[in-house]
Amino acid sequence: AAWQKLEQAIAAVRTPQDAMRVYQSVMIFREFRGQLNSAVEAAERRNEAIAQYNPPVQTLVSRMNTLGLYVRAGRAAEAERILDQIREAMRGQLADFWRVGDLLVAIELRDSTRLQESIAAMQQIMESFGIRTYESDLEHGRAVLAELRGDWNAALQAYQRQKELDPQDATVNRHLARALRQVGRLEEAARVTDEHLRSAPMSPQSNLEAARIALQAGDRARARQHLSRVQQAWAGAAAG
Repeated sequence: AAWQKLEQAIAAVRTPQDAMRVYQSVMIFREFRGQLNSAVEAAERRNEAIAQYNPPVQTLVSRMNTLGLYVRAGRAAEAERILDQIREAMRGQLADFWRVGDLLVAIELRDSTRLQESIAAMQQIMESFGIRTYESDLEHGRAVLAELRGDWNAALQAYQRQKELDPQDATVNRHLARALRQVGRLEEAARVTDEHLRSAPMSPQSNLEAARIALQAGDRARARQHLSRVQQAWAGAAAG
């Protein structure tokens, strides 16, 4: 039913702004269903629409913001090529701003060396420009870096800061729950996943984490319930 509504929205597109909003929704829907290549195609349509009514710099930033999706879709080499193009296109005061994309790629690749360099570079850029736009992404990067180092307490603290910076991003709950599970705070971890699942009960990633928490707590029946939802949400994943 959701896809039928999106098809109707695609058919109703009349302006680039319409196309941007519709393909943003399609991108989110496709990734939710695990159809990552289709999500990338929607992201490309979205970026094409944005290019029609925004200045080049904003178009570059929009492309950078989708690089993590390319990596999640198994298209890391393509993400690197796009990042190189963006790096070449950035000029003047924005010459180092490609580091935003580098940070997002490093997070998805879970490359600790690159991640450490990207965090340092992004911190310097934000201080130079006096902006706070990417503080949440920086905290996420710090959390992933702490995970890679096996320091789950530091990861937990970073995810908590990320949630404070961006309380509207419900997906942070999933990462926060993982860190809580890793430090043995299972009841809190379950509460955090439940918080997200109240607003998105079919979220596959959050149900997967909830299943892990339930298994660690010895509740196999609850784990099966969550895994059943994952199976439903990702039923068409192979097709995308």
